[in-house]
Amino acid sequence: MKEVRVPYGQDTKTLRIPEANLAWVEGPKYVPPVRDIPEAVRAALASPIGTPNLKELARRHGTRTMILVTPSPEGIAPDHPQLVELGMTPEHEVHELLRQGRISNRVAAATYLALVQTRRRVAIALVTDGISNEEAGCRAVSAKKKKTAKHC
Repeated sequence: MKEVRVPYGQDTKTLRIPEANLAWVEGPKYVPPVRDIPEAVRAALASPIGTPNLKELARRHGTRTMILVTPSPEGIAPDHPQLVELGMTPEHEVHELLRQGRISNRVAAATYLALVQTRRRVAIALVTDGISNEEAGCRAVSAKKKKTAKHC
């Protein structure tokens, strides 16, 4: 087993992963605070600092499990509530709602569609206290000491 320490809010969490299942470890890079959060989110999704974007990582490594660890005390996308409202809406319906002008927040729709495409290529395990299963469109898979991992 390989122990991987990951930042988690002001603390760290230790994940124990069988070495045969560990493709690589990529940690967060320091980024100074930003004033325009929506623009920072768009830029980060398009061009992450020091690592390829999610689409490229999934292409390189094939079907794998991606583990996302975040405290997210503010929940999921507080500045894009429509992202949560889309829930598990089928992709074709989101495209139709966009064509009809019934989705006002195009950033939320684009983020949701990127997530749908990522979910097709990789299994996502979300480790968080701040995002509910319902918000993330996930099912809880384990719980230890009130910490829940979710498969999305």
